[in-house]
Amino acid sequence: MAPLTNTTYRIRSYAGVGRYLNVYGNEQVSSNRNVCLWSLDTSANSQKWNVQLYSTNVYKITTALNSSYGLNYYWSSGLGNPGNCDIYPHSGNTDATVEFVDNPHDENIYRIKLTRGGTNLYLTAASDADGANVSWEYRNANTYAQDWKFEAVTSTSGVNYAVYPTKHMNITQNHYGAYSHSNNSASTANYKDYPVDEACQAANTRSYMYCPCDKMEIKRITGVGQSSTNTIWLQSTEKVYMPCGYDYLTMMVIHPNDDTLQDLYVGQKFNRGDPMFLEGDDGHATGYHFHISAAKGTYTSSGWIQNSLGAWVLYGCGTNVTISDAFYLDSGFTTVINSSTYTFINKP
Repeated sequence: MAPLTNTTYRIRSYAGVGRYLNVYGNEQVSSNRNVCLWSLDTSANSQKWNVQLYSTNVYKITTALNSSYGLNYYWSSGLGNPGNCDIYPHSGNTDATVEFVDNPHDENIYRIKLTRGGTNLYLTAASDADGANVSWEYRNANTYAQDWKFEAVTSTSGVNYAVYPTKHMNITQNHYGAYSHSNNSASTANYKDYPVDEACQAANTRSYMYCPCDKMEIKRITGVGQSSTNTIWLQSTEKVYMPCGYDYLTMMVIHPNDDTLQDLYVGQKFNRGDPMFLEGDDGHATGYHFHISAAKGTYTSSGWIQNSLGAWVLYGCGTNVTISDAFYLDSGFTTVINSSTYTFINKP
């Protein structure tokens, strides 16, 4: 199989946090212009690509900046490993033809193989940084550097972005905080997550957590009416756009009190912006706050596990991510009091 023709895509790298294939420069197109990775920019045509059928099972990947230009092997001293990836007019150009090799990790993920001369060269990301180079290389032991996900482009209006879920951001402890989080994210732990403590508006005021995407569903509630600490798990009902990529969003939130959780139930759904529950001080909390962990992926299993350092961490829900990788910042909804050590990307 291959990505659909007549469809515009963003092509996301699996080399790291999910940056996108991008024509270098300020929306410019010219022969031999370099191709790199860059953070998501929904307005940039330099991150939009189309697939054209060239011959049986052979394709060209063209840029939305100018459909006559496509991904290309840059010739300098002959065909070799590695060879830089650039854009070039593709008409009659066999340096611009590719095959798609299915990848078993997930749907719509491919390895992109250069067809010229049976070279067995694959499109490869040098790293996961903004501006990272993209080249053609032999099969790489780091397979994720050669994994690319084709995400169909939709308009920014109505896009299902995950945004920070409180009206005030006041992060009082980050994921490596020495007070109670260091064992959650320590490098020596066998299982890790990256929680924050969110105190919202003020220390003595209880504020709501709001549904951060188009729709979320409660997957589990535990601790209510018992001695164990109150915890709730929620998952988006559809894939959402996060700074770390396009996937389901799963959240584990600890400390809401009985009075705000006792009327909720598994399977209950919330729409974007709905107030879901109030922050609390249940368990060993020293004041009202939410303890929030996030993952890209679907809720499975019990949703948590005790790691080798004794911390209970989000588990079995895909890939755990930091709070700034899970949520965009919607400045029209959330006022930032304290973002701790995190740098949030504004909602496109």
